[in-house]
Amino acid sequence: MFKGCIFSPDSRFLYSLATKFKGRSYLIKWDSKDENFNPIDTAQAYNGPSCVLSINKNGNNIAIGTNDGHAVLIDTNSMSSYRTEKKHKMPVSAIAFTENAASVLTVSPDNTYEVMLNSSQSTLFSKFVKL
Repeated sequence: MFKGCIFSPDSRFLYSLATKFKGRSYLIKWDSKDENFNPIDTAQAYNGPSCVLSINKNGNNIAIGTNDGHAVLIDTNSMSSYRTEKKHKMPVSAIAFTENAASVLTVSPDNTYEVMLNSSQSTLFSKFVKL
């Protein structure tokens, strides 16, 4: 099941997130210049279902939110995951890079948001939000 897709900033590539019900998630890279939009690379993104994705403005990183509350960062050149962190008790409902791609923001129906540094091993801060 496809969960989302996003073009690279230069529109050269299309990335789609596919996940099997209660199974692994895959990031698929498509060649948008090919008239048939043929896939050129596929990589396992996570060992469980995922639900959202975002790309930074340079197109070199993709952030994926999972059904079990993890945030996964992927290098689009190597199509490999370089960081995975548990962020929420519920699924990640939205994920986005900051303008300079130094951090990734995740939100969840558990009324929390998290900010994860893109290049560091530590979490910048987290906050419980009462609605």
